[in-house]
Amino acid sequence: MGTAYSARQSSFSDGDTIDAADSNDEFDAILSAFGTSGHTHDGTAGEGGNVTALRGHALTFGLGTSGTDIVLTFDGETSDGVLSWMEDEDQFKFGDDVQIIDDKSLILGTNEDITIKYDETTNNALEIAANVEGAALGIVLKADQGDDAGDEWKVNVADGGTLTLGNDINSAGTYVTHMTLTPNSTVANSTAAFAGSVTVANALSIGGTAITSTGAELNIMDGDTSASATTVADADRVVFNDAGTMKQVAVTDLAAYFDDEITAMPNLTSVGTLTTLTVDDIVLNGKVLTVTGDTSDTFTITSGAAGATTLATTDAAGTNGDLTLDADGDISLDGNGASNSAVFMKYNGTAFGSFYNAGTASFNIKSEVSDQDILIKGNDGGSEVTALTLDMSAAGAATFNAGVTATSFTGSGLAASSGNLTIDAQGVDTDIIFKGNDGGVAFTALTLDMSGTGWPTFNAGATFNNTIYAPNVVLTGAITANQAVVDDIGLDGKVITITGDTSDTFTITSGTNGATTLATTDAAGADAYLLLDIDGYIELDSGETSGSILFKKSGTQYGILFNAGNDLYLQSTISDGDLYLRGNDGGSTIAALKLDMSAAGKAIFNAGAEFKDNVGIGTATPLKKLHVDGPALATISALTDGTTITPNFDTSQNFSVTLGGNRTLANPTNIDAGQTGSIFVTQDGTGSRTLAFGNKWAFAGGTAPTLTTTAAAVDRIDYIVMSASIIQAVASLDVKVPS
Repeated sequence: MGTAYSARQSSFSDGDTIDAADSNDEFDAILSAFGTSGHTHDGTAGEGGNVTALRGHALTFGLGTSGTDIVLTFDGETSDGVLSWMEDEDQFKFGDDVQIIDDKSLILGTNEDITIKYDETTNNALEIAANVEGAALGIVLKADQGDDAGDEWKVNVADGGTLTLGNDINSAGTYVTHMTLTPNSTVANSTAAFAGSVTVANALSIGGTAITSTGAELNIMDGDTSASATTVADADRVVFNDAGTMKQVAVTDLAAYFDDEITAMPNLTSVGTLTTLTVDDIVLNGKVLTVTGDTSDTFTITSGAAGATTLATTDAAGTNGDLTLDADGDISLDGNGASNSAVFMKYNGTAFGSFYNAGTASFNIKSEVSDQDILIKGNDGGSEVTALTLDMSAAGAATFNAGVTATSFTGSGLAASSGNLTIDAQGVDTDIIFKGNDGGVAFTALTLDMSGTGWPTFNAGATFNNTIYAPNVVLTGAITANQAVVDDIGLDGKVITITGDTSDTFTITSGTNGATTLATTDAAGADAYLLLDIDGYIELDSGETSGSILFKKSGTQYGILFNAGNDLYLQSTISDGDLYLRGNDGGSTIAALKLDMSAAGKAIFNAGAEFKDNVGIGTATPLKKLHVDGPALATISALTDGTTITPNFDTSQNFSVTLGGNRTLANPTNIDAGQTGSIFVTQDGTGSRTLAFGNKWAFAGGTAPTLTTTAAAVDRIDYIVMSASIIQAVASLDVKVPS
């Protein structure tokens, strides 16, 4: 019962009278035995036997103390099991694995809605089941606590077996189906439906046959409108539908087929009206092409000796058969004959006039009949007039019907009392020139170049007091304008050059495929910089596949900024070319971070680094502020021997020194709480050297150690920095070095 209760306090016999005092003594002994500490019932003397059963149907553990957890410990031989009730968290915590044996379930929900078990008997698999008849099974997977749209995926198995996969990207907690798998008793009739696009990284197989076609090739089979030029070779193939089966046919087989078919069709006869016929080229082995119009009226094209060709019309009724040339564009008569490439006009086979080039780039109109005049006629208000007569019997004298006959104008000015004033240079490519006198010096003020479609050239600039509208302007001097308004500028050339001081220039050059270069040039050889001073932000938008932005020096690329997936990459493109992040520290340029490409991208921070979360070395899942997975290496730095030896804790954590006399180990510089390390102190060949310590060194009992004084002896001092003023240290004396 308890260590304080060893025997009955009173003994009674039959017939004895029991007083209250007798009973009180007994109960007092029992109370003393139990006391306030209870007893263990662990089978030891005085503690009662082991408790093998608790028979109550309702047991309570704990005293109802706020914030106090209740822990049930199962004491095993080598391992203990712990079951804790976490009072504040309102949950049970298991300190070890929990095993649910075969075919037994973990039942979830007040109404036992969901069961989870290892079904060893039937399926030999993990089974998650809806435990309600006709109910679907939904499983929701959450990231980031599921508090944002897109954080959740829902897998749902409907009654009947249809499986859907949905996401709440549109609205948190509301799922949109992305994939549907519908089973069927016939596997071939089962379906998989994807609401969006499907990307296949590797080969796609249909019925066990791998599909090797690219997406672009399949798009062509689907009727893609894109096309590219290619040279057809004999080994090329064309896809055909052969009685329902798609086959590849060699181009040579097609050529043989069409040769046979064309050879078998010497004559082509239209059984009806041929309304449309498109022919690229026609080759006639005969000499005459005849087109029959009404009845026997014909138009013939006849090729004779030396390629001489005649176009002729024939009217069976004997009336005139006209020939009309009606072109949507220009009509060109291009002769290359011996008679100055003449174009002759005839009547019943006799020439009466011609147009020709005499070899002087001049256009000639000639009357072929002796003394026959050339008349230019027109229509004046319905009446025929002869505007100009060139009299061939009078050496070609020109007579204008109503106007002035002249070869030049001389005078101080030209004026028209009414209507338009027209200045017409009659000669081919004859310019119109405006001349004057400047202080006694004659000069050409303006030239209108007729070989350049009237291109004006001003001698000494031009002043315009209003808006200028001109397709082309050439300036040999300055232009002064009160207002210049330009909506769009189109350049037929490829280069825009802006000249600054002397021959310093800024150029915009457009090359092949729209490639454009902006370049500055300083004639003196100094650096001509390019300044972008923008009132808003500067946007660099590359349409290249990876959105690449290249960085070059004198034409040689040294870096690239590009996109891959959703990631931004900054890459040094020169072999072993490092990446630096630089800044200004109090007026001095510093390299805050160096990424060494000759060392696989090793990061070198200029002045340490601060991390807000756990840091892992050799692990991607650090568990502490600093988590090193693998061996750590700290170098041992040699200290300079002297009367006073001062370690710098910024340079290393481990040090060594050989004493050449009695020395003092001063307080280190750059100490920070938490630093640890060791200092190895070696006696020189003489020995008997002593070492005193600065006031920040704290040893056990407040007494500095006495070092081993044997020659060449080694002592080790291990330390940890407690604060800026206290360094806890322990000395290991006479550390033997194995021989």
